[in-house]
Amino acid sequence: METIHTCHAINMLIGIDASRANRAQKTGVEWYSYRLIEELKKIIPQTERVVLYSDEPLVGNLAIMPGNWSQKIIKSLRSPNSKRVWLWTQLGLSLEMIFSWPDVLFVPSHAMPLFHPGKTVITLHDIGFLKFPAAYKPLARLYHRFSSWFASRFAWKIITPSEFTKKEIIEIYKIKSEKIFVTHLAPSLDFSKDSVSDGILKPYFLFVGRVEEKKNILGLLRAFEIFSENREIKYNLVFVGMPGFGFEKLEEKIKNSNVKERIKITGFIKDEELPALYRNAEAFVLPSFYEGFGIPVLEAFSCGAPVICANTSSLPEIVGKGAILVDPKNPEEIAKSMEKVLNLETRKELIERGFVRVKEFSWQKTAQKTWEVLSGK
Repeated sequence: METIHTCHAINMLIGIDASRANRAQKTGVEWYSYRLIEELKKIIPQTERVVLYSDEPLVGNLAIMPGNWSQKIIKSLRSPNSKRVWLWTQLGLSLEMIFSWPDVLFVPSHAMPLFHPGKTVITLHDIGFLKFPAAYKPLARLYHRFSSWFASRFAWKIITPSEFTKKEIIEIYKIKSEKIFVTHLAPSLDFSKDSVSDGILKPYFLFVGRVEEKKNILGLLRAFEIFSENREIKYNLVFVGMPGFGFEKLEEKIKNSNVKERIKITGFIKDEELPALYRNAEAFVLPSFYEGFGIPVLEAFSCGAPVICANTSSLPEIVGKGAILVDPKNPEEIAKSMEKVLNLETRKELIERGFVRVKEFSWQKTAQKTWEVLSGK
């Protein structure tokens, strides 16, 4: 096997785990990895070398690389009944690190290989698996607990998406603040195209994200029921996203709700359809109990949708003065905020504040800060 390690002082070899960025169906971590790699291509100097590690050949834009970039496919165990890779990080990537290591390894998720270079940078997006353990399957919960602890002990540096998450990691794992670097994220959608979304009746309030209990979906439903009482104009509530832990409870509550005919659950929706959904909503509502960052609030800002979100976790840090903040445990307060955004002056002010706030976030900034961490600047 050809070694890719270099000892030249003028060159640094950076290895990046691109396995998640290369997945066809992307959620939060996958989009983060993809957007970040694409921006790093623009700013890492030609004097440095970069290798992208993945379990399959890179596809799409990922496969289009600058001259100082390359890819390396690392095989691992596969499920006999599917193409799913087993423990690619701990088996495939770890083995690669033993025989052919980069100067710096960057893994844009919580899973750090057991065998790794001394300068390994990891991204811990949140510690929701500790705050909401029931939302994770037993094996996944165990792996998250181990991998996050392992990274906290042995990573050279840790990147987090918010000051809130940084504080939590310091409190839980008792590590020095100087080891952790905050790089805010940015909207992931392409807002340059005029998208169209069919089948959603206006007027409606919008939720986007995994439809799960920790997002306070039951509280949102209750707030919508309160908001809808004795109202002449019939509003709708739209849940956009894949089902998660606690989804069955929502279905049961909807069956017994007096507004069940005005609630729509779309499931997965293509990214190109989302801007229109945001743009045409009365408001985007995210009364979540826990968010490590909360990209959908920035997407809503970008599309000119008023935002109502929880006053907990990272959300106040991200939205600044751009949204109405509510107590997620108080459905009456959420309902009053839904009433408030119907006022034209309030609505206009929120939209303007959202546009101003979202300008502070970009993947270029995220990539620049990440490169400073990787390069030791």
